[in-house]
Amino acid sequence: MDANPKQQIAEKLKESNNVLVTVNDSPSVDELSAALGLALMLESLEKHSTAVFSGKIPTTMRFLDPVSTFKNNVDGLRDFIISLKKDKADKLRYKVEDDSNTVKIFITPLKDAITQKDLKYSQGDYNVDMVVALGVGKREHLDKAITSHGRILHDATIVTINAGKNTPQNGFGSINWTDTNASCLSEMLVSISESLQGGIIDGPISTALLTGIVSATERFKNENTTPKVMTMAAQLMAAGANQQKIANNLNFSDKTAPTKNVQPQNKKQPTKQNAANTATSQNSADASSDDAGSPSKGWSFDVDDPESGKGLPNEEDKRDAELLANIKGINKPSSAKPKLEPSARTRKSVGRDVRIDPVEDRPSI
Repeated sequence: MDANPKQQIAEKLKESNNVLVTVNDSPSVDELSAALGLALMLESLEKHSTAVFSGKIPTTMRFLDPVSTFKNNVDGLRDFIISLKKDKADKLRYKVEDDSNTVKIFITPLKDAITQKDLKYSQGDYNVDMVVALGVGKREHLDKAITSHGRILHDATIVTINAGKNTPQNGFGSINWTDTNASCLSEMLVSISESLQGGIIDGPISTALLTGIVSATERFKNENTTPKVMTMAAQLMAAGANQQKIANNLNFSDKTAPTKNVQPQNKKQPTKQNAANTATSQNSADASSDDAGSPSKGWSFDVDDPESGKGLPNEEDKRDAELLANIKGINKPSSAKPKLEPSARTRKSVGRDVRIDPVEDRPSI
């Protein structure tokens, strides 16, 4: 019985020594995090892995230090060739000097002395056994650093890994692994890690993969949040993922979760009712600012901001708005000043009563 694509990829990764990990030409935070995590896993297996992305890495990922792993070109994948006529050289050896972190190449002349003019330098073939394309449905969507060097795709084994319901079932690689039920690529790489080596996921790897999961699920709030992905998140935290660092740095201003601001309606001539509503909202914001000691956001909101509570006012805000509306005479137009019930907006502060003045709407002691 033939192995499934997941098993085939795991076996191919074990067999390959030089692996190129890449993404599409417009990757999400999850796709970049998955590429980073996979490259780190391969390094743990003592493979020569290179992660390539020629675009701009989102600033929200800086805490993962991606620049130390990602390369923006494939120049480092080619052999460097030194040519010398065979009648010039007798022996060739090299020595690694740890103190100076250098490699010295020694050429013993056969007869005559060897000079710099006898040496010629050139670039060799790309030294790639396997290409892992993450989140790439079609060949033309590969990162341009890869597509501009078609020789790589011709000589190496191509593997594609895709997650989600909208990904194509038939990829362009020789092995194509698509999981329509997976929330993201980072989830898929967590599942394949045990097939590579037990306990391979350490702190940096788990932090990278958990970043992808948190981004794809929008902090476990959207439809991608499943019991399976929650279990994996717990496993990654147990493996050393820095959840606090992810929470402090990850935001949703990138393409994976674009911020959508509520657009204002076309301006109309103000009416008495509109003016009343505007004043009510403004007074509620002022009261909230006074209570909290800082300016309030009022009821304007970002529909995708996870901290906004979807922009809906709570019950206390509604009661404050109604009370302030009565104080200003909005709901009850009258020249007489409304009476304030002491229990409505009175509280104790350092042993003294603080109340809202009905004229200036500011706390007075």
